[in-house]
Order: sequence, then C-alpha cells, then structure tokens
Amino acid sequence: MSGAVLATPEVAVSVARHAADLLRLGWAGHLAMVGGGALGGKPLSSLGGRARPQVEALEAAAHELDAGRPISAATSARFAQAVLTPGLYRAIGQLGWVVDAARRGGLTQLWRRPFPAATAR
Repeated sequence: MSGAVLATPEVAVSVARHAADLLRLGWAGHLAMVGGGALGGKPLSSLGGRARPQVEALEAAAHELDAGRPISAATSARFAQAVLTPGLYRAIGQLGWVVDAARRGGLTQLWRRPFPAATAR
C-alpha cells in the first residue's frame, strides 16, 4: 500500500453531477473531502490551523458563487486537502475501535478468532 487514503469522493460527485444534469439543474461545482470524520462534527473554527485549507476554500466558494460563477477546481482541490496524514488518520481510526470496544466490554474479543484458520489447498 502506498500510504494514501484509499477512499475518494469522485464516484459520489459524479453521481450528483449526473443527477443534476438529468434533472436539468445547474451544477455549481463541489466541495468534497476525504477523512472528514477526523473533524468529529466540530465547527471548523474550533480546529485552529488544522482546518485552515477548508475554511479558506469555503470562503472562496462563497465568493465564487456570490459572483455567479461555479466553484473552481482550485477551490475544490483546496477543500479536499487532508486534515490529517493518511497514516495518522488510520492510527486514530484503529484506536477508536479499541476505545469503543473497551467502553462496551468487548476489548478482549477484538483479537479472538472464532473460526479456524484457513489452510492452503
């Protein structure tokens, strides 16, 4: 693995754009982000510099839309910048599983193997 976050929003954006075309709605561009779970539903203003690219992109998008222009590719790319490095994002996600299991009393079951190991044929 290259260390890159594998999930990408391209499919969802393509579906949304296609739906807008089919419904004859205008397409004003998009702001999509991978790894948004790292924000934890917190306001961007509470995250300090970690969310600076997203805050700046939202401001740019507002100006572009207010001027009657679609959201530019540069603004979309700025918004899509990762809040955390891919490795840190995965590590925090893994830690989240462990903490959640501990809270629910299932910590010791995380490493259990209820099925026999597969054998090569």
